[in-house]
Amino acid sequence: MAKEIMAIERCRISGFKSIREADITLNPLNVVIGANGAGKSNLVSFFSLLQASLDARLDGYIGRYGGPNAFLHLGSKVTSEIRSALTVNTEAGRGTLFQRLEFQAPDSLVYSHNHAHVPAGVDRSNEITIDGLCSVIKENGPSDPQQCIYFRLKDGIGAFHFHDTTLTAPIRAAGYVEDNRRLHENGGNLAAFLYRLGKTKKSVYQRIVSTVRMCAPFFEDFSLAPRALDPQRILLNWRQKDCDYEFGPHQLSDGTIRAMALVALLLQPEAELPKFIVIDEPEIGLHPYAINVIAALFKKASHHTQLLVATQSSTLLDEFGPDDVLCAERRGQESVFFRPDAAKLSDWLSDYSLGEIWQKNVIGGGPH
Repeated sequence: MAKEIMAIERCRISGFKSIREADITLNPLNVVIGANGAGKSNLVSFFSLLQASLDARLDGYIGRYGGPNAFLHLGSKVTSEIRSALTVNTEAGRGTLFQRLEFQAPDSLVYSHNHAHVPAGVDRSNEITIDGLCSVIKENGPSDPQQCIYFRLKDGIGAFHFHDTTLTAPIRAAGYVEDNRRLHENGGNLAAFLYRLGKTKKSVYQRIVSTVRMCAPFFEDFSLAPRALDPQRILLNWRQKDCDYEFGPHQLSDGTIRAMALVALLLQPEAELPKFIVIDEPEIGLHPYAINVIAALFKKASHHTQLLVATQSSTLLDEFGPDDVLCAERRGQESVFFRPDAAKLSDWLSDYSLGEIWQKNVIGGGPH
């Protein structure tokens, strides 16, 4: 049986939030930088929308996040549709998935089967429509890759946001112990996920614990077990060094609990990693040393999966090279994305770090 692979080589988006038109080539590791409002988070949220639409959860997702006008570029009076085309390479071959979401009065987005945005000259003889959600055009491969491309994108995208660390956040609450196969996008099942790894993948679990200690030196280990009075539920309990007292998730700082979720996500077994991981501002609440640890995990994970990481941290940026960087800038009423010219930065890099160059507004993706 062929190993499951997925790499998004090219992403074309139009009509989505601040992205009027974008054509982005994606690498194994993509670090998106830009000023506030440049469009970093909008690029991240596109993949959340794509995931929801391929999973037939479009209506609920659009309604939860403000309705169609919150997604259409400058609103429905200016933009009537969101279009996307993702060129994907899989074990079954290479092809492009096209999707068009069209505004329908009074207040909805619907799937459209009119793929007029497919460039002229593209051979559409190998085009199929999948469940009314999208179409895929085959380019090559030993077998028809259309269904494979659809399922790899549907199941392989993980858009993670560990921002909600309030006392009532799911990550701090008791969760269902059997909900442990895949880490939730908000980390809400972190306790169950770690409990399963501790029971079935002890070496992986120990690497996670050791790495969390690097981010939080006071941390000794997790203390994970189903609750005695409610064995179907589990809580993210933990122990501190040189202390017998058991602590609960409400006694973790925001930065520490985010670091735990990031480490668990990135150090899970390679075969279980989502094929395409998207993370917005992972540096929030982290000590600079912890940021360096997380950056090393990003680089390690990029050998086994594809990552898109949006950040405003020069400390995080320092850990990467110009080829990893994707700049976002707001020009007028739209976001544009481009790669910096590594050759033009070589003289600067002999005297400054990449983060320092960015702060000097040399690299692009800075305020104007």
